[in-house]
This record gives sequence, structure tokens and C-alpha cells, in this order.
Amino acid sequence: MTLADKGRVREEEIRRQPFAADNPPLRMRVHARRIPQWTMEMNSAGTPPVSPVASKEPLEEIELVPYGCARLRNAEFPVLLR
Repeated sequence: MTLADKGRVREEEIRRQPFAADNPPLRMRVHARRIPQWTMEMNSAGTPPVSPVASKEPLEEIELVPYGCARLRNAEFPVLLR
């Protein structure tokens, strides 16, 4: 079963400006945990900690959009320990 099968990926019509923050062509809902030691650097996501990373923060659902549509741009995420 894929993320799309679970209803976690939503595709929209690609508009004239495909990277508009208010109407991204793709949205993906995933589960994640906050990583307190991962901080902001110069108003951007800081360098991700080396994976795998432990986190005792609660699991929460977040929404990801294409890089060009995001205000806070992030190209990689650390992997959590199980």
C-alpha cells in the first residue's frame, strides 16, 4: 500500500504558477516527531543532525509540500531511531 492509497497524498491541478505557496500542486501528510536539537540557522532549517536520531517528542502529523512552494525550505530530514 502506498501513501496515495492511504489518502495521504493529495494532487491538485498544476496552475500557471506551480510553486505558489498558497496552492501547491502536491501535498503529503506524514507522521513525524520534533527533534529538539535540530534548530534554525539564519531563518532556515539548520543542518540536520546525523541519523539515526532519538526523539521522545510525541508523534504528530505534518504536511509536506514541494520545495519551491515552502516558506521554510528543507531538502532532507534525519531518520528516527525505532
